Amino acid sequence: MNEDQGKPTERREPGQWFPHLWLVWPPTALLVIGVGIVGSLLSLRWSGDSFNASVVSQRLFPRSENPGREKPLPESVVPPESSWWQTTPLHLAEWGVYLGRSRTDDDRTEEGRELVEAAVRISPINPMARLARAQLASKSSKFASWALDLGLSRDAVSLAWSARALRHAGKKESAIRVYRQALRIACSNDLAPASKPTFNDEPNVRRYLLPGETTARAIVRELITAADWTFQDWSEALPKNTVAILAAARILCERERPEAQTLLKQMLNQEQEIGSTGAARAVQTAMIAEAHALLSQWREAEQEYHQAIDQISDLTIKRSWWFNLASVALQLNDEAQRKVALEAALEAPTSDDISRKALELQRESEPLGRLRSSGTKAN
Repeated sequence: MNEDQGKPTERREPGQWFPHLWLVWPPTALLVIGVGIVGSLLSLRWSGDSFNASVVSQRLFPRSENPGREKPLPESVVPPESSWWQTTPLHLAEWGVYLGRSRTDDDRTEEGRELVEAAVRISPINPMARLARAQLASKSSKFASWALDLGLSRDAVSLAWSARALRHAGKKESAIRVYRQALRIACSNDLAPASKPTFNDEPNVRRYLLPGETTARAIVRELITAADWTFQDWSEALPKNTVAILAAARILCERERPEAQTLLKQMLNQEQEIGSTGAARAVQTAMIAEAHALLSQWREAEQEYHQAIDQISDLTIKRSWWFNLASVALQLNDEAQRKVALEAALEAPTSDDISRKALELQRESEPLGRLRSSGTKAN
């Protein structure tokens, strides 16, 4: 009897076949070259699409120096094909909004509406595409747009549009509630490190707006200009202890309306109620400073800005507030404080808008400082 009979089979690794190099590298090289060519062509196409979209997005910004008819786009800047691999929903929505509001001779509203619909088909949950579709629908049919107005995203701009639809429908309480939500979101989102302060070019101000005030201004301006609402109506939509109240007070001051004093006094009365911490507390302190500045109470504004600067940690916001403090010190003829504030505003590794504005203020105020310092010599 065989002794190996009944023993388990010994495990052995199977032999493998290794293809020769000359047989593998030609198709591999062709595959790599093909993928590279396709990728390069797609990158070239996507870069062109991004450039065209950037041109259109710049045209969407309001231009005060040319509010009338727009210049036509360059011949090389054309709308993209409505395909998911050739463009993005954001670019399609931007093109749709531009063509829908274009003030050139040729009417391309229908083409803009088709691009927006294509953006929604590519990405049904894209917030800008949904908002653009609702805005274009409101121009064609008021009743057809109501459902689109109320099915938007929860960002500040979309909520403000939904609130506008509720206001036009006569639902006052619901509109106020949605406006308040939009303003609360607008006032809280601009504390991110990537957000840049906005400069107020008003001759009587020339200071940086506070975080969140830029978006809040757009919403509040709509409330103030609403002919069907009084001050008592729309003021209920302003969230307490937010820059929305300051934004409303600024616009009312620019329009020389007496309601501005009511809001400014309301802000100063809430000074003792500040209970937040961190950046939110710093913004509320800066709000008090701006309220004093709008009332020409410059010494109080200087004191509040010092506290706000000590409370904020974000370098960009801190530098913009140093610039505001320099502007306040200029009103007080406080040359020492102005120099210290401008030097702090200029402390940045690279040049930006704040440093450029600080240099401009420095050049504008230096002759005044020399005139004040050089008195008449005695004989």
